[in-house]
Amino acid sequence: MNPNNTNDQNKDQANDRIREATITITKIASVLIAIAIVAACYSYTKVSDMILQMVIYCICTVLCLVASVLIAAAVSARRAHKHKRNFFLYDRKKKTDVSVNDLTFDTVRTRLCEFMSIFKHKGKLYIGDLFSSNSTVPEHFKPLFCYELLYELATNDGIDAGIFLSFGSECGEVFAKYLRQNEDYEMATKIYSYIIDFESGDKRIAEFKEYMQSMDEHIKDQMLVYTKNNIDKFN
Repeated sequence: MNPNNTNDQNKDQANDRIREATITITKIASVLIAIAIVAACYSYTKVSDMILQMVIYCICTVLCLVASVLIAAAVSARRAHKHKRNFFLYDRKKKTDVSVNDLTFDTVRTRLCEFMSIFKHKGKLYIGDLFSSNSTVPEHFKPLFCYELLYELATNDGIDAGIFLSFGSECGEVFAKYLRQNEDYEMATKIYSYIIDFESGDKRIAEFKEYMQSMDEHIKDQMLVYTKNNIDKFN
């Protein structure tokens, strides 16, 4: 089964459930209002006891208030769901979500870089801050952060691959962990092995840079795959 189609189906099912719940709540509210109106009319025309009339009117008022609360809740829920924006799918010009099938790497990377800029300190990103236990980066974004940093390394000749390798095994374990979450096992193992070798003195910096450059299309594909497969997490 295509995961993209599954996500669209889940979204449609969620819309259907919200719509059905709204209709049900509205019907219940309508019944309560109808009961209140009938009771009030009956009390006005048939009940002569003033105390009993007041009791009935109070009950009618409560029924109307309950109905009003239900209607307000239904409308609020409907609006909230309708305007719920997916971080990657929301089209700012059309003011609606596009299909996950139409999502592109360029869109994912543009939105991701905008989000990553929030975590910059004096214009720079610090890996330790992004992936530490105290990090404020949402967990489901971390694999994408890893891919973006690797993509920069692969496509930007000005970035020294040796600096990345010098971050050490702890950093390598972090990257391997998040790449494996996307079932990108081969690349996770390869990057980790380069870092371990660097620590042990086998500093194949140029070779590592060449390897990363050869993986630029793979990284693009994997970023898009991860985003599409986990699209509901970005609501």
